[in-house]
This record gives sequence, C-alpha cells and structure tokens, in this order.
Amino acid sequence: MKRVRVRTQGRRGLDRLHRDVLAAMNEALQAADPAGIVRKHLQLDGKLLHADDLHFPLNKYRRILVIGGGKASGGMAEEVERLLGKWITGGLIIVPD
Repeated sequence: MKRVRVRTQGRRGLDRLHRDVLAAMNEALQAADPAGIVRKHLQLDGKLLHADDLHFPLNKYRRILVIGGGKASGGMAEEVERLLGKWITGGLIIVPD
C-alpha cells in the first residue's frame, strides 16, 4: 500500500494541520487500495467463497475464471489469485499502459 510521507527541515516538525492533512491523505489511499477492497469483501472459508452476503461453494463449479479490466484490476486480480489460488482455472486481466 502506498503512503504519503514528508520530510521537514529543521527540528520543528509538522504542525497539527499538516499532520491532519497527511493522515487524511493516507486514509484516502488506504480506502482506494485495490487489494484492500478485495480483502474487505471476499473471504475464503475452506471450499466456500464469501462475497459480502453471497456465498459460493467452489467445489460446485467446473471452472473459475478471473476477468477484469481497468487501472485497479491488476491489483485486485493479484489479491483474488492470492485468495483463491488453485481454484482459479483461467482468466484475463486488461490494464492500461
């Protein structure tokens, strides 16, 4: 995950406003983290995939494909692959250059 950092000159450090702005920026980056979004909404419990309130018994499917497109799809697909691993039988992810 990306974080915003700042260097200051001298020993004075950051005032409260600057610390609050940095904290807000880091919260926004964390909320927009594609892998974090996948982790928040998908959980694997043995052979059962939970997607929020939906439940999918993976052993009932012959093939599981991961398909995505767009800027965030690469990071999301990596997290789905980390989560599902051997269950994935194929897929296609398209990301911009």
